[in-house]
Amino acid sequence: FYAVLDGLRREGRTVFFSSHVLSEVERVCDRVAIIRSGRLVALSDIEVLLDRRRRHVEMRFAGDAPALEGVPGVSDVVAQGGSLSCQLEGDVGPFLAAIAHAQVRDLTIEPARLEEAFLEYYEDAAAA
Repeated sequence: FYAVLDGLRREGRTVFFSSHVLSEVERVCDRVAIIRSGRLVALSDIEVLLDRRRRHVEMRFAGDAPALEGVPGVSDVVAQGGSLSCQLEGDVGPFLAAIAHAQVRDLTIEPARLEEAFLEYYEDAAAA
């Protein structure tokens, strides 16, 4: 199945693919449309859509964690001794500059997932 879709992609062909298994959509598609209540609410390259999403970050430091409050794109900072978790959105440059002089022991940035983006569109509808 995936080999067929990859072959069609290399040939430059368009395939309309509908699925509720968003990890599968993320794997095989270049662009995605999100439809809510019969209306198109998003149409974007998957990469562009995911770049705008927040990613979860976990870090461990040799000493105390650096202060990240106020760093552009960083939110929900929770620091405890040499451990820190936060959310990261957009350009990682300011974040990397803020931790550049710290002794980082471990750094994990979880990539944004299409399912999270999809759920945001539906949560917005529920809140309205």
